[in-house]
Amino acid sequence: MVDNPKIQEDRTPRSIINQLAILLRNLQIHDPNNEAVRDSIGRLIKLITPVLKSEKELRIDLIGEYFYFNNSRVKFPLNLLQNFDFLVSEFRRRRLGSIIFGEHTNLTDIQSLIMALLASSSSGNPYESMETILKDVDNISIEEFHEVREAQVVDKKKGVAKAYYNVVSCAKSIAERIKANEKIEFKKAKRAIEPILDLVIAEEPLLYGMTAIKDYDEYTYYHSVNVCIFCVTIGQKLGLSRKALRDLGVVGLFHDVGKTNIPIAILNKPGKLSKYEWQIMQKHPSEGFRKIIKMRKIDQQLMRMAMAALEHHLKCDLSGYPSLKHISELNLYSKIVSIADQYDAMTSARVYSRTPKSPNQALTIMQENAGSDLDPVLLKVFLNTVGTFPIGSFVRLDTKEVGFVHESNKFLFSRPRVLIIIDQKGQKIEKPFVKDLSQKDEQGRYLGTITKTLDPKEYNISYAEYILN
Repeated sequence: MVDNPKIQEDRTPRSIINQLAILLRNLQIHDPNNEAVRDSIGRLIKLITPVLKSEKELRIDLIGEYFYFNNSRVKFPLNLLQNFDFLVSEFRRRRLGSIIFGEHTNLTDIQSLIMALLASSSSGNPYESMETILKDVDNISIEEFHEVREAQVVDKKKGVAKAYYNVVSCAKSIAERIKANEKIEFKKAKRAIEPILDLVIAEEPLLYGMTAIKDYDEYTYYHSVNVCIFCVTIGQKLGLSRKALRDLGVVGLFHDVGKTNIPIAILNKPGKLSKYEWQIMQKHPSEGFRKIIKMRKIDQQLMRMAMAALEHHLKCDLSGYPSLKHISELNLYSKIVSIADQYDAMTSARVYSRTPKSPNQALTIMQENAGSDLDPVLLKVFLNTVGTFPIGSFVRLDTKEVGFVHESNKFLFSRPRVLIIIDQKGQKIEKPFVKDLSQKDEQGRYLGTITKTLDPKEYNISYAEYILN
């Protein structure tokens, strides 16, 4: 288990993990004696040798969806995202939690590891297969990936829910203070966001599950918190520092403060807004900008908040609103907020839009608008995070089973883990179970494939029943 994890800044860990992914990829298409495989082995040994000389041991752990290198979480750049996600998938498929290289690891040891990885890929018990092959290898050992026990899951759900609702409470407090023209306590907002930063790393699926709980009556507050979470997630994938992530979270939380000036009758109007009402609504970015720059002494963080509030309804081609004449490009934080804001807005029920779009419908629309409306690179990062079927999507399988997407598959987007709540006969299951759609049966057939997304309201089912219980 990793204690006091910190983000590893050295490039060596990411290079080693990337090389391990390349080695596994080569093994999938080449014979172990192929030149490409031998070259990958040589590069891996070259990378790990100086680490073993200085630290005596090299430990790679998979915790959640992230790799840790000698107890430090490894950051990765965008160009390595696919390889990292591939390796996460391969570790999880083999129930592999850790690989530990001893001080005297040599070529023979690495070759044994390769044989173990190869044998496990077609084994019904992949971890046991690896363990058997490596039992006589002195310098390399492995540890199993352990799923969290049910009692621990309940405790974690409570912790995630508490952190989420604390930020919702903070968002309410901020809105009330702004309406009353009272001073905003930025430190309180930052403290509320701190647990979110940890949860994005350690409990990403549960945290995403919370964003799928849409409160119709208090949409504004929940929306701000969800935007905050999605912003932090994108920033984390970009490798931003913890301080930058905290600032980005605050930016997301404050992006809609201009709406505190919009009359309730307009905000909560059930029908289409009139031309005059729409003009009033379009003023909220400018109002947000003005409110933020008056909050305290201007510094870099405050300007980022103000600019994101001003620009989050502007598109990459600078169309949208408000019309700004003296900018040539949106800033990074504004681009991130725009993606988070659009996704959560489209997937939420609101007064004037009672039927939200399904997560994958929203993503399809966003992809169609990449380049003109949204930054294509940042959108790709977001898509790689939430997957084709984001957590909370209500889906039907070819087995006729129905359930909620429980955890995304970062490498095989169309094959997430699904919480089955309705069986093949259409009966609600008393004890729902998770089905991994990337797994195959003994005949090599997938255990299930998503054929359709559904509206949970038609089944009188709420995702909150399952994510919180």
